[in-house]
Amino acid sequence: MLTGPLVALLVSVVILVDLSKERFFRQSEKNKLFKDFTTATVIVHLVALLIAFNGHLFCSPLYTLLLVIYNLLLVVSLYLWLLYILAEAFEGVLRVSLISKHMRVFTVLIVLATALTFPFKGFSVRLVALHILPVFTLIWLITLYALLYSKRKQIISSQKYLLLFIPLLLTVGIGLYLLSALGIFVTLAFTFALLTTYLSTLNLRLTIDPLTETKERRLFVKELRKLLDYKRGEQTVIISDIVQFKYFNQKYGITNGDLLLRQIGAFFSSLVGKENVFRYGGDQFA
Repeated sequence: MLTGPLVALLVSVVILVDLSKERFFRQSEKNKLFKDFTTATVIVHLVALLIAFNGHLFCSPLYTLLLVIYNLLLVVSLYLWLLYILAEAFEGVLRVSLISKHMRVFTVLIVLATALTFPFKGFSVRLVALHILPVFTLIWLITLYALLYSKRKQIISSQKYLLLFIPLLLTVGIGLYLLSALGIFVTLAFTFALLTTYLSTLNLRLTIDPLTETKERRLFVKELRKLLDYKRGEQTVIISDIVQFKYFNQKYGITNGDLLLRQIGAFFSSLVGKENVFRYGGDQFA
């Protein structure tokens, strides 16, 4: 019983330590959100380990407290994953801050409602497990899929697969947990979701220009080869160059030059979507 939560805890801790080193993840709001989600997942697995360890104390106050905390942590973890995905996949596509604010208020109300009912331990456990967790998970799933459907053309393909698969996996894991009261389903779902999100994000960081947040040149060459090989009808490729960019840097400074590059990258992304914009050279975009 202890093996699953223990392995999941170790995996999550390793990822959290790697994130703390900031080797590939520079300090930013998006990366902070992912680190928060990883931290919440570590705590989820830690509490699951404590529940498994205290299984012989079933119905004791400590066991009931751990069970309520565990269910609430699942809600908070789903919320943090949603915040990260909103910032990562939908930034510049929709009003992320407004959605985040509504979800934050909803999550805080859930935690407060559970805290107020905790003196009535049996009711508190039933409230979280039978009402709050399933309703929140359903709203969470519908929100993600609705956003994915409405903004599907502006989202990078790799992120579409992440948005399709991970929410379904987490929902199935929580659903099986609610039906069977076996935490191993949540442990497996959250561990796999964390690993998949981490590897997907890591791969994205390695193929995206950190300054302009557009794709790098080697990806452009790869996409160009695909266009030439498959001959999918008429295609248009535009390569733009910033005239006198070196002079701009000399006159206004490198910091303003970087700002200009970011704004140009964002402008092109707003026209054709992030998936179709590449930083071809120092001051060139394709």
